[in-house]
Amino acid sequence: MSNYSSLSRVLSPFRVQTKFEENTLPASYTTDIMAFCFVVGTLIESTFEVTGQAGMSISALREIIYDKNKNYFEEIKVDANKLHLWKVDIPGDVENVKLKKLERRSHDINDENTTIQELGGEKLTPFKYFGDIFACSSSKNIRIIAQPPQPATT
Repeated sequence: MSNYSSLSRVLSPFRVQTKFEENTLPASYTTDIMAFCFVVGTLIESTFEVTGQAGMSISALREIIYDKNKNYFEEIKVDANKLHLWKVDIPGDVENVKLKKLERRSHDINDENTTIQELGGEKLTPFKYFGDIFACSSSKNIRIIAQPPQPATT
């Protein structure tokens, strides 16, 4: 079969799967993925594991993170949909001054954002899929930073 006919099969409205698609499709959306998560304002030692399926949205991941830290988030009066999630890749077994700085909440959200970006942080949108971002991750590094919004000032 020529490359042209393979391409036309891929682009057809009937979506017949080709060998090309079989080799380039992401992992099954039912594949479990594990990542470690750190919450800004908590101790690094309280970093925890989250597990979800590749086809789960970042919005659903936010709910899992919220549920695992429900007492903390209720104490600071934060709803799950207000959490900002960041993709990072930070070794958890190495002392990291910038990560340590995030244990204490800054009174300046821009300062926190800058620190997270200096750690290689990439802000996640709720519409993306866990598996598209972390692709079968089983890393022992911190892969997610959850950032609550700044507390209201009076």
